[in-house]
Amino acid sequence: MLSTMSACMALSTAHAAEAPAPTSGEVIDEVVITGKKRSKLLAEKREDIGTSSLISGEDMRRIPSANVVDTLSRLPGVTAYSDMGQGMAATGEKEYLTLRGLDSSYNAYQLNGVTVAQADPSTRALSLKMLAPYGLSSVKVIKTPGAQDEGAAIGGILDLRTPSAFDYNASLNKLTISGTMSQLAKDRGADYAGGNIQYELARKFGNSSQFGFYGALYYDQRSSAGEALEAADYSPTLESEKDISDWTKLTGGLTARNVKYDYYENKTTRSGGNFSLDYRAEGQTAYLRGSLGQYEAEGSDTQHSVLTGLVQRYANGRYAGIGVMPGSYYQIRDQKDSLWTLQAGGATTRDKWTWDYDVNYSFGKITNPNYVEGSLYGMPSVTGAAVITLSDPEHPTVAFNSQATHDYMYSQSTDRLWKFQGHDGYSDSAVTGAKANLTYKVENGAFDTLKAGISFSQNKRSQYDHAFMHDGDNFVILGPDGRKREYYEGAGPTVANMPGRNVGGAFDGAYDGLFRIYDRATFVNGIVPYKYTSQFAKDASGATVGNPGAYDATDFNEKTVNVEEAIAATYVQALLKWDQVEIVPGLRYEHTKFSESHWQKQPDRSGTFVSSETSYDNVLPSVLATLRPADSDWVYRASVRKSFQRPSFGALASPETVTRDDVTGKVIAISKGNPNLKPTEAINYDASAEFYGDAGSLFEVNGFYKDMTNYIYNTAVTGGSAVLPYADQAGPDGIIYSQPQNGQKANIYGVEINGQYRLENLTTTLNGFSLGGNVTAMKSEATSADGRKTWLPRAPELQYNVSLYYDRGAWSSTLIYQHVSEQLLSLRDTKLDTYLQPYQTVDFGLNYRFSHMNIGLSAKNLLDDVSFYKTTGKSKTYLGTQDGGGNGSYVKTGRVITLTASYAW
Repeated sequence: MLSTMSACMALSTAHAAEAPAPTSGEVIDEVVITGKKRSKLLAEKREDIGTSSLISGEDMRRIPSANVVDTLSRLPGVTAYSDMGQGMAATGEKEYLTLRGLDSSYNAYQLNGVTVAQADPSTRALSLKMLAPYGLSSVKVIKTPGAQDEGAAIGGILDLRTPSAFDYNASLNKLTISGTMSQLAKDRGADYAGGNIQYELARKFGNSSQFGFYGALYYDQRSSAGEALEAADYSPTLESEKDISDWTKLTGGLTARNVKYDYYENKTTRSGGNFSLDYRAEGQTAYLRGSLGQYEAEGSDTQHSVLTGLVQRYANGRYAGIGVMPGSYYQIRDQKDSLWTLQAGGATTRDKWTWDYDVNYSFGKITNPNYVEGSLYGMPSVTGAAVITLSDPEHPTVAFNSQATHDYMYSQSTDRLWKFQGHDGYSDSAVTGAKANLTYKVENGAFDTLKAGISFSQNKRSQYDHAFMHDGDNFVILGPDGRKREYYEGAGPTVANMPGRNVGGAFDGAYDGLFRIYDRATFVNGIVPYKYTSQFAKDASGATVGNPGAYDATDFNEKTVNVEEAIAATYVQALLKWDQVEIVPGLRYEHTKFSESHWQKQPDRSGTFVSSETSYDNVLPSVLATLRPADSDWVYRASVRKSFQRPSFGALASPETVTRDDVTGKVIAISKGNPNLKPTEAINYDASAEFYGDAGSLFEVNGFYKDMTNYIYNTAVTGGSAVLPYADQAGPDGIIYSQPQNGQKANIYGVEINGQYRLENLTTTLNGFSLGGNVTAMKSEATSADGRKTWLPRAPELQYNVSLYYDRGAWSSTLIYQHVSEQLLSLRDTKLDTYLQPYQTVDFGLNYRFSHMNIGLSAKNLLDDVSFYKTTGKSKTYLGTQDGGGNGSYVKTGRVITLTASYAW
């Protein structure tokens, strides 16, 4: 029986009188109140002082999804996203969550109420890709935290909660197995099958069943494929506008000079589990909890590209006369993530006093081993020419000046393997924490309860990124004479002779030729045995030259950063009651001390580790109020609170990264952290009205307004003083310098409307049918550091979910539609900002249950919609970025079909 607080599904399926008797191991998820059946989560939401959204673990497993992120994005005000930085969007899965339009870095992430380690230095967000929707009892989104909650949560708090044996009315054994199939991978002749196995156990023991143990183990493996299109190297279309640097003033638009076709193959594995050992007696509870989640991705990216307009870009003598050129590229995108936690605590009650306490430790890490790249090029065609048309982003066209040019560009004999690159990446985070709260039941007039607490946490982090070769440069394949080759005279095999396989019809025919997919062994064996070594070659005269040269300490250390952050907090709050009104005033104080050390490179490439530190304090008042009219199903809430968010570790202490053009070696982009960033602060205003009807029906309207200062955004500027050390290495388009900045002021405001209703209340012909849905409409305004008016990144102005649910007898099914509107991704100075275009998905699930068995069939992305769609400017035409970077802006990953069976006893 479905019982959830999912905002996009009907919650209950029968009145209390109709509920079947519980079977062994059934989750205790309901209470009976005056003849109405409501889930425990629905009751918890109603009794909360603040605004929240909840979803049960059982319903998370019913929604077609690959991980927790996909599932939680069905809640009101919650948006899921991934990007192509590590090719994550090409897996068809989401990685991060935003709350109410605020980037995931502005939220707090907890496991059973405790902040956990997040290992990605680029964000404060917890990557949830490693978590399969198994072994969770529920997830709660706290949208209006109080003084007792973390202060660094402008968007809100996401609390993942694991089960205990006391969540079940009897002993439990449950085995779940599933099989998956990726349609696109199957169509391309790749591995397409996968599956999952999970086992859960729950037992109570002791003289009065005061002890309980719950444990879960799971293993999940999936294979998938993704196809991605990217256009780059834009320039003004009209010759008369070639010298206009501010592209917002162009009348003739832009023309792309390159188009890239990327094919991804991925095998993702999730494994882990969690346990809970609990003790419950009168006046005393205790627990010991642990969890382990691991994510491993074996991924590859094969790219073939059409490069045009090389005369205009590289008219510097050396490349004059070049017309068009084919290119090919390969990248290994392996990644290993893990997160484990250990938590011990309890609560002691004596008369009017309650003391609860907790100590915890968590450790997370991300490893990118042997992140290998390779490139293939052919001799440029001097007489060839081509025009790229992007009027249909899904099917870009390339018109050549002759059939001979066309055949040359798509021939598998044109390109040869030229060079390799690679690096090893690693980052980790270890968090140690403790907290204690003391509650006194005053019960004197309106003064009901007084609560105070303290907490302390220490986060130690380290990260490195070791380039395989000197200065991260190209490791070129030498010819028989030991000479270092130019890009157009590669000494390796041709595309046709590279180990791999050909695929016809790739990109739905947008790629007009056979698409060769390479085997990874060629690239691993080409550079890994030589990493961290000095490599030399001969030039045309026979003199020794770098290939790329002598490996030094800076090559190994220049992207190494060590960070330590200590946070101490204390708070006090009270609960005041007047008949139907409850008010919780509170005050929280947090002290943050931050220190870091990183490798500082000198002009002569010598270097040493240097350190810096800073500290700051935040005082955070809050008032939350709730009105519960007598004999009414309505609940009204309002709150005002101050909150903040610390800059991410990578934003503060990220080492300099230099990106060079693969062909010319020219510097095209530089990025670096900003140690002068300030925390973002916000005043948050919230108000809501909630109606709780019969049989779990719910209707709610939530309004919010957030007034922010020092918000953090990424900006990119062409040129400037920061790139002067590389001025003599810049290409004709200049160098784009990217760095996080504090903006001046920003605000975001919006409304969430959420409801679910049993349609059989309208007519008995719709017995078993329920309709649910939510819509979130938002507006944001921001002023950048230079006074520019814009809107907040990752803040869609409209998103909604609609679901039709059926549950009657042995059958149940779910049909869910989701839509998310356009989002700003990053700001540019005189060029065009980058955007994520609107996306939608339709998912379907069907279940049949009998006795202790449940069998389910689900289809994710039923209509084969685009998974990721990034553009230059708001127009849907200009795919990708302006600096030639990026490996995929229009990404399709196809449908995923899953068959699941579970048995409980």
